[in-house]
Amino acid sequence: MASLKKIAQVQSIDQSLKQTKNFVLLKYSEVPTQLFDGLRKSLKKANSALSVVKNSLFEKAINILSSNDKLFKDLKKNFFPLKESTLIIYLGEDWSRSLKQFSDFSANKKNFTFKFGILDQIIYDSAQLTKIAQLPAKDQLIAKIIGGLTNPARRFTLATKFNINKFVYILKQKSQSRG
Repeated sequence: MASLKKIAQVQSIDQSLKQTKNFVLLKYSEVPTQLFDGLRKSLKKANSALSVVKNSLFEKAINILSSNDKLFKDLKKNFFPLKESTLIIYLGEDWSRSLKQFSDFSANKKNFTFKFGILDQIIYDSAQLTKIAQLPAKDQLIAKIIGGLTNPARRFTLATKFNINKFVYILKQKSQSRG
């Protein structure tokens, strides 16, 4: 029979998954406490939360959710049973920023690897999550697009001013040489 503590943990995982919608599971090995604390702090800045989760309890929470949601049924079918130690990152609304934060933090550390995740109601495997995490954050991409759109107009303005500025410069030089 399951203990009340385990039942409460499964319910907590269930509620967290319902509330956040976006999450990523990580495999970890031999991680010192200081590294965990550093990762938690960096993710907290990105409005995300990190938690160690027991595989069997996570599977039970997904079993509960899969009875009502096709997405979790697919997750269960493709990725279960879970093996190895597991961390879960509950991502905030701007999940791209959180993934970028994690990618930057774990760039030279081999202790963490992705298992799978759900982002915007789409299931991603570890290879896809690695690629997504290496992309620039959403706000950086928007800034690049806006810069790219304004660049031709800026260059056109400078090109039209160039001849006038050159003419004014020549006139100024002529007036100084006569005076």
